[in-house]
Amino acid sequence: MDIKELEKLRKKAIKFSVIGTTICFLITVLVVFFTKNLNCAILSFLVGISLTIFLNKSYEKFNSSFEEMFVVRALKDVFTDLEYVSGKGIDETVIENTNMIQLGDRYSSKNYIKGKYKDVSSMHF
Repeated sequence: MDIKELEKLRKKAIKFSVIGTTICFLITVLVVFFTKNLNCAILSFLVGISLTIFLNKSYEKFNSSFEEMFVVRALKDVFTDLEYVSGKGIDETVIENTNMIQLGDRYSSKNYIKGKYKDVSSMHF
């Protein structure tokens, strides 16, 4: 994939989001107009926005292509023996078992990166 294809994916993702949000807004206005129920309108808007975000597969494709084109290439320039797994971070129990930090209420780990930098092994999440 080249930069032009990546730009097309980005524009497609934005277009889908704008169209989905506009449709949600119009449906919300119609719900308010016909039902005069603001709670129902807010609920329909939130559901519509959630569906727009959830169904936007073009954004996911853009995001993964961007990571491959820029992030992985940059990491390969810095690390040797690189292992990069997008969307699979380190499990919370691994971090908890180190007893190095106190975990809060929430934990998230998106990407797993393991490699060597100047012959020193490193793992990031």
